[in-house]
Amino acid sequence: MSGKVLWSKPFGTGRDIGPLKLGVRTMLPITIGTPTAGGAVTTRGGLVFIGGAAEHTFRALEAATGRELWSSRLATSANATPMTYRSPVSGRQFVVVAEGGRPAYGTKPGTKLVAFALPVKQE
Repeated sequence: MSGKVLWSKPFGTGRDIGPLKLGVRTMLPITIGTPTAGGAVTTRGGLVFIGGAAEHTFRALEAATGRELWSSRLATSANATPMTYRSPVSGRQFVVVAEGGRPAYGTKPGTKLVAFALPVKQE
């Protein structure tokens, strides 16, 4: 390991944030970089899952390049570190994240765990 940075980019869009005192959302899905809370989880297959931005989006990135491969809108922000597990019954891999919101970012509170199933590899 060289310690070399492979990629770096702003994280989060202005879609769900705006002047908080006015209660206005910009609704602009432009990547600007937003405050974050929570972390990311990286799979052995080279995927990075993260939802810590001050917006209602959970993403999968390619670990080697930072390219966004997938995203899903949530009811509120997922300001938590996701977890991943493999079902002992089906062998399928899942990613779970808590929708908690963050009042300091102007996102509404949430109390749900959201699970996503990774695609099954065709061999």
